Amino acid sequence: MTKPSPEHHLDMGEHLTVDAAILRLRRMGEAEGAYAPAGPSPAASSSSCGGPSTRAKITHWFCQMGESFDLAGHTVGLAANFLDRCTARRECGAAQYQLIAVTALLLAAKVEERKPITLNDLVVLSSGLFERDDIRLMELELLRALEWRLNAPTVHAFVDLLLRLVDDGREAPGRLADRVRAEARAFVDLSVVHDELRGFGAATLAVASVMCGFRQAGCPVEDVELWTTRVKACGFAYGAADLLECGVCLLGLGGRAAAAAARSAAAA
Repeated sequence: MTKPSPEHHLDMGEHLTVDAAILRLRRMGEAEGAYAPAGPSPAASSSSCGGPSTRAKITHWFCQMGESFDLAGHTVGLAANFLDRCTARRECGAAQYQLIAVTALLLAAKVEERKPITLNDLVVLSSGLFERDDIRLMELELLRALEWRLNAPTVHAFVDLLLRLVDDGREAPGRLADRVRAEARAFVDLSVVHDELRGFGAATLAVASVMCGFRQAGCPVEDVELWTTRVKACGFAYGAADLLECGVCLLGLGGRAAAAAARSAAAA
C-alpha cells in the first residue's frame, strides 16, 4: 500500500478552506481530459506482451516499488498515467513495454519525490534486462510522447482534496477524514492496478473510492450527504450511472481482495 500524497504536493502546507479545495478540484476536473490516454493500449493486451493481465502485473509492481521506496501514492498514479498515455494505440513487445514501465516510474519519481528512485536502482531491479543508456533514451522518448505534460491529476491527488471536504461534525478535527481515508486507501490502490477500472476517469474513481470509504467506516448518513453536496459543487463531468457502476466495481474488487487475503492467512 502506498503512502498518501505529500502535503506539499497540493497546498505547500497552507491551510485550505472548503471553498479553496472545491476550486482546486474544479480545476483538476477540467484538466483531467487533457491527461487521459488516447485509447486502449494494444501493448498491454497483445499476446506479445503476455496477455491482458500484463498491465495489471506492471501496475502491481508499481505499488510494490511504492512500498519499498516509500513513494507517495500520487507518484505511483503518475507512473501508471505515463505508462498508459505512452502505450496508447502503440504496438510494442514485452521487453519494450517493461522498459517503458520502468522509465515511467523513474520519471514520476523525479517529478514528485524529494528523494526519487535512481537510475542505478532501476538497473539493479531490472536484473540486467536494461542498462542505464536504455532507460535514458526511453526517458527522452517518453517525454516526447507525453508532450512534456507531466502534472496529471491522479486518483490519489483527487482523494487528498476530496477529504478536505469532509465535515468533522461532532468528532475531533480531522478525525472523520482520517477514518474515511483509512478505509478509502485500499480502493484507491485498486484503481491503479485493475484493468476493469480503466474506463473510469480519475475524478470518478476518486469520488467512488471515498464513498466506499464512508460506507466501510460506517459514517452517519448526514455526514455523507454534506460531503456529497460539496462534491457536486466541484462540477465533475461524470454521470450518476457511471459513479454507481464504478462504486459497485470497486466494492466487488475489494471483496475479492479481502477474500484472497483471508484465504492466504488461513493457509499460513
